[in-house]
Amino acid sequence: MDDRRTPLVPGRVVWQYAMPELRAMVAYRGELLALQRLRGEGYSIEPDGTLSAPRVLRLRRAGHDLAAANDALGVADGDGVSLYRLRG
Repeated sequence: MDDRRTPLVPGRVVWQYAMPELRAMVAYRGELLALQRLRGEGYSIEPDGTLSAPRVLRLRRAGHDLAAANDALGVADGDGVSLYRLRG
C-alpha cells in the first residue's frame, strides 16, 4: 500500500478577528453565528472575506454551545437549552 499523498495547499488567511469571549460558532444559511457568553452574533461573509457588522441577539443566560435549525438558535447553558427565534 502506498502511503504517499498529495500535500494539502494551506488556506489563505484573508482577515482575522479578535473574539475573546467566543464559546462556539456555526454556519447557518449563509451566515456565521457566534456565541459570546451573553450574546449571539450573526455575520455575513462579504466577497472580500471580511465580516459584515453583526446582528446581535441578547441572551437571558450565558451559554457555552449553540446550534441553528429552522430559523431558531439553540443555546446550551448550565441549566439546559434555550431556543431563540432568528427571524421576525
